[in-house]
Order: sequence, then C-alpha cells, then structure tokens
Amino acid sequence: MTLADQKTVIGVTANDVLTMEQEAVALDLRAAKLRNDLEKTRNLLVDLLSEFKDNLPDKQLPALFTTNGILIDTSGNPGCLELHRAPELQQLLESLDKPAS
Repeated sequence: MTLADQKTVIGVTANDVLTMEQEAVALDLRAAKLRNDLEKTRNLLVDLLSEFKDNLPDKQLPALFTTNGILIDTSGNPGCLELHRAPELQQLLESLDKPAS
C-alpha cells in the first residue's frame, strides 16, 4: 500500500470514527429523553392505577391482573409495578371466558 493509499485509508477511518461519535452522542441524547419520558409515563400509569383502585368497590387491586394482553404485577412495593407482555395469557383467559359450544 502506498503512502497515498495509507493516507486515504486513515482519512476514511477517521471520518468513520467522527461519524460514529456523533451518532453515539445523538443516541445518548435520545436515550436520556426516552428515560425521562419513561419515568413520566410510568408515574402516569401508577396514578391511573391508584385512581382505578379508588373506584373499585373494595378499594383493592389484585396483585396480578391482565389488560390488553399485558400482565400487571402490583405485588411489590407500593408504586412499584412489573409489566409483562402476555398475549398468549390474554388469549387463554378470553377462551376460558367463552361458553363451551
């Protein structure tokens, strides 16, 4: 490889490094925004569940329940939720609710 070729390869590689650094900064900013949005949305969900609980006759949420194919676990500390996508569970529960034909 000639010196000119080496210089070209170094320039291309340096450009790649700078591009990746810019992309990494952009991703870091996007990740920070997503974490902020996530925290706000999780707080909104906790508030919605609290309001829902207050409207229930016995004022108690079940420790585990599903809605729209999402398993919600409220058995942890107050205000702490675990969420899991569970479409198969939702389908199973819906099939159990249907009368046998």
